[in-house]
Amino acid sequence: MKNLIKVNSALIFLLCCVLAVLLFVPLVSGKTILIGRIAGSQLAYGAIISILILSIILVIAKHRQNKSKKSLIIMIAVCVLSMMLLLGTSFCYLLFMVDRGTYYTFYSPDKKYAVIAEEWSWLLAGGVVLYERTGPFLVEEKASLITDDGFRAICANAYEIEWDDNIVTFTVETMNGHGDKDMAVIEMKKR
Repeated sequence: MKNLIKVNSALIFLLCCVLAVLLFVPLVSGKTILIGRIAGSQLAYGAIISILILSIILVIAKHRQNKSKKSLIIMIAVCVLSMMLLLGTSFCYLLFMVDRGTYYTFYSPDKKYAVIAEEWSWLLAGGVVLYERTGPFLVEEKASLITDDGFRAICANAYEIEWDDNIVTFTVETMNGHGDKDMAVIEMKKR
C-alpha cells in the first residue's frame, strides 16, 4: 500500500509539472503547443483529468491505512468534490473545446515550407487559423479567416492555396457556394 501511495504521489507531481509546462509555455512564448494533431489544450485537459483520478485513488489508499471517522469524512468529501470538478470540466470541455479544431498541413511545392491550418466550427461560427511551425512542438499563429454558419471550407474542399517561394496565399469560401471569400497572405520565415 505504501508503494502505491509513493507511485501515485510521484505520478501526480509529474502530471502537475507537465500541466505547468502546457499552460505556461504558450503564455511566455506567445506560441501554441501542437504535437502531431493534438493541441496543448487537449493535453492539458487530459493531465487535469488524470490528476483528479490519481488524487481520488491517493485519498482512498491513504484512508485504507488510517481507518478513523475523520479520515472517512475527508475521503468522501474529496471524492465528491473531485467528481464534481471532473464532471464540470468535462462539461465545459465538451461544450467549448471538443470540436475546436481539425488540423491540416499544406506543404510548398519544394517541400521547404509548411502552413498548418486549424479548421473549427461552433454553432453558427467557423473559421480557419493559419500557423507556421517554429519548433518541433510549437506553432505560431499567422492569420485567421472567418467562415459563416459553421461552414468548414477545407473539409468541403472550398479553399485555394498558392505558394510563391516563402509567401503563401490562403483563400477560403466563407459560405458554401455563395462566392464570398476570405484571404490571408503569410510570409514564412526563410530557411
